[in-house]
Amino acid sequence: MNPYTVLLPLIRQQLWQPDGTPPVGWSDRREGSVLKRLLVHRSVPQLEVAILGLAQLRDHGGIDWLKPGMKVTCRALYNSRSGVSQMFELATSEYWRAAKKRSPRGMQSLGEILNEAQRRAT
Repeated sequence: MNPYTVLLPLIRQQLWQPDGTPPVGWSDRREGSVLKRLLVHRSVPQLEVAILGLAQLRDHGGIDWLKPGMKVTCRALYNSRSGVSQMFELATSEYWRAAKKRSPRGMQSLGEILNEAQRRAT
């Protein structure tokens, strides 16, 4: 499966709320270019987790420069930091922290978690 057909809809839904369009001065093509660089070192499931975690960090005000409700691109996950921590690792940690908290039966499959995230977003 083409990774862009999986990741771009997730980005539009989670990072580019409320209308699913990229931030001003950004484009799908530019986001695809960033994804291409991220995919050199990361898998699609790893990127899915990081995208969902980045949305959670934004929504909970966990990063100073990332305000709740602000549109954000995957550029935030590529070679960027918040303090001394890499954003990719912060986003991934936030995702799994929240997943463990909301899952009474322990860890779920990534597919179950993504389906639940999409259900809640609609």
